[in-house]
Amino acid sequence: MKTMMTCVPAVLVAVSLGVAGEEQHLYVAEDAGNIYRLALNGVSTLYAEIPGPNRGLDMDEDGTLWIFGGGGTLYRVTTGEEEPATVANGRVVKFTDGIREPLGMGIDANGNFWVGEHYHGVVIVDRNTRKKTFIDVGKGGCTYSVERGPDGLMYVSRQHGNTLFRFRPDGTPLEGTSESPEPYVRGYGNGHRSIVFRSQDEFLLIRQPEISRFKIGGQYLGSFFKWEKAKQEAMTREQFIARGMTHPMDLAVDAGGTVYSSDQGYSASDGRIGGAVYKYNPDGTRELFFEAKYRINWMTFWPKTCWKRKQTTGE
Repeated sequence: MKTMMTCVPAVLVAVSLGVAGEEQHLYVAEDAGNIYRLALNGVSTLYAEIPGPNRGLDMDEDGTLWIFGGGGTLYRVTTGEEEPATVANGRVVKFTDGIREPLGMGIDANGNFWVGEHYHGVVIVDRNTRKKTFIDVGKGGCTYSVERGPDGLMYVSRQHGNTLFRFRPDGTPLEGTSESPEPYVRGYGNGHRSIVFRSQDEFLLIRQPEISRFKIGGQYLGSFFKWEKAKQEAMTREQFIARGMTHPMDLAVDAGGTVYSSDQGYSASDGRIGGAVYKYNPDGTRELFFEAKYRINWMTFWPKTCWKRKQTTGE
């Protein structure tokens, strides 16, 4: 037996289980603590319930869901039963706590957890020892999103400061020094939020009022989608859906390259409109893919599509 590394940019191969054609699902975190599992045809299932609002989630290479709940607590979610995973049934298990204001999380190639500490920096939690290492990414703004790229690097997005940083899995920056990391992308738009990789050489970045396209090298390629910036005012459900996006939060890309965005939503005049997930079809049309009672913060696909995953062969 030997182990090799592979990346799946468009054709889905479930290499982690050794089974070709494993069905892909989108895991969506609602602010109330509910986690939904969505098939590509839009059918949803309540997957898990965690204590408190979610503050970031990701899947590891074994397909295990990890998510931050209330009090800066990181939970491991295990499956295998028909009913949703909960603390009570022993399938939502506390892993560590003590993270200050977690916001966004990614898992690196070593299986360690990179957590944005909102108005602080980034904390790396060692998977084996649970030791926490802090990375200072400068003053001003807030750490908002952490994503693992197809190159194995960790990309850290900072809101307000409008910066994007790159780090090696050992925590050292590609630009600048450990004492003073320098941004990889700086000054594009306003309110940098989530980043997602669309292929091995292109990523998307939410920066108000658009979803922007970038080459891996950092070159701006233009707008993927622009929205009308909305005031926090009451809207009907129809107005909310027609607007398309009011408070975008996260991005995800399926194995075919189709892009999805989550939206927190606002209170509506005919009842609360919580969160929504929009799907951007290859022909340029956009459709409502999923609605939730409460706002939606984070989401991720499994199996992953554009980072290196372990594959075992019989050679």
